Amino acid sequence: MRVFSFALVAFAALFAGVIPAVAADFIGVAAALRGDVVRISTGSGDASPGPVSSGTKIFLGDEIKVASGGRMQIMLLDETVFTLGSGARLVIDEFVYDPAAETGSMTTQITKGAFRFVSGKLAKSSPKAMKVKLPSASISIRGTQVAGIVDEDGSSQIVLVGPGPNSFGATLGAITVSNALGSVDLTRPNFSTSIVPDQPPATPELAAPETIQTIEQSTGEDAETEIASALGVESLDVVPATDTDGDGIPDQVGGSEALGASIATAATGSDVTSDAAILDAAFAAMTAGAPEGEDLGSLETLGINLGAGAAAVFSGGAEFLGDTSLDQLRNAGLTGTATYAATGVSMACTNSGAAGCGGSYDVTDTWNFASGTITTSLTNGTAALDYSGDGTLDTSVTFSMNVAVDYSASGPLGANPVLTDDFGDMPGYVHVAAEFDSAASLQTFNNSLTEANIGTDSQLNRFDWTSGGSNSVTLTDQSGNGLPGALVLHSDAYLSNFALGSDASSTDSVGNIASHEITFRKPDGTKLADGTVHGMGSQ
Repeated sequence: MRVFSFALVAFAALFAGVIPAVAADFIGVAAALRGDVVRISTGSGDASPGPVSSGTKIFLGDEIKVASGGRMQIMLLDETVFTLGSGARLVIDEFVYDPAAETGSMTTQITKGAFRFVSGKLAKSSPKAMKVKLPSASISIRGTQVAGIVDEDGSSQIVLVGPGPNSFGATLGAITVSNALGSVDLTRPNFSTSIVPDQPPATPELAAPETIQTIEQSTGEDAETEIASALGVESLDVVPATDTDGDGIPDQVGGSEALGASIATAATGSDVTSDAAILDAAFAAMTAGAPEGEDLGSLETLGINLGAGAAAVFSGGAEFLGDTSLDQLRNAGLTGTATYAATGVSMACTNSGAAGCGGSYDVTDTWNFASGTITTSLTNGTAALDYSGDGTLDTSVTFSMNVAVDYSASGPLGANPVLTDDFGDMPGYVHVAAEFDSAASLQTFNNSLTEANIGTDSQLNRFDWTSGGSNSVTLTDQSGNGLPGALVLHSDAYLSNFALGSDASSTDSVGNIASHEITFRKPDGTKLADGTVHGMGSQ
């Protein structure tokens, strides 16, 4: 489940249980390589020094060097993504991750060169969970996106970019930069600190444009020109979202007629688009304080789709008012029925780069505000998966869903559901999960991960979707040999609130943008594939 977000592709665990901190462990995959990248040394018997290519497994203790003019990404199992620029060197010293609890710890050394990273689940679990060591200081991360450059003499410049493109609607995050002589906190996007050997970190100040440009030239490209060219327009003046109320959440999306028109052309009716150039531009527009020329990387947009409804968000700009809460679904005066659909939603494998890995599905969500129900019809679902995570396809399935959920006071939640969580109003995320055994048989509620709930906590507002007489979720093995293991299908439907040229207090701004996400996981929480559509077309 997630807030309305033009998200990075989630890269999740390929194994069960906690990863112990020993050097033989597989912890991630190399991707988006340009130029020469070399594994200088390794402590793993499963790897050897030598050239690195896209799809190469990265092990704990590997020392990675990017040649002059090169670039790469390392996508870790907790969904952290490191981008390394020309001449960069990195070693991951510690990586302990429990995919079920989404907890653990990580320590990384960056000894030279430009870098950028979007923190994953570990940094969100605890302020002490993720640490990046530099020659003259260390960085403690609290869920955010950071860029920097380490010079030959050991001095460094660190910039807090702000929420990653997968964090729209999430808290801003922050970093602490410290050494034996002092520490500073960076809490505002595009503010930076410099570290000189044998001196405390400098007082944070707005990063100089030339600093950002230097980092971006090394870790990315001037993507704006490329995106505009791909969209067939002369320029794409994407304006990053801004945080107008100072709460750390980007809420004002700038207008871009070219981007809005491109989405409208590519996604009409129930059609969706996963065009890389459009998604890169949308990411840049949804990222508060994004540096000019932000390159988000085509691999980061796999499994993300935009529908016709997204065009309105970008064409004239919009104010993001939060995701529609359960209380708003029940008590905000919403009337009538709203039907949203998306066809050909692409799914991407998150644990494998095997050729053909992924799938697609069609979905229609009907929100009947009068009766307080949502009906999801999922059809034409197909998925080819790498269940074992060894780089080969071993699972082929088709899937479908027809489930109606009653969230009204007369439904299974009753008159007094939990309406708040730790962050405020409980979002109205309608989550349905179905576990299938190796024979593709649906497992029973309460004896498996077959479950449902509304909100952010699977133990709250919980109900048995299988008790509905006409409700069904089906999964069919296409190989004829059975599944390699149990498979869990997750479905999340939700609405978001955007003021699209209307008064933000108007009911027209409540529940007017629809999204849906389908995810396949192992029962231990290991994510296998994911496909999300934002801004589904209104029918």
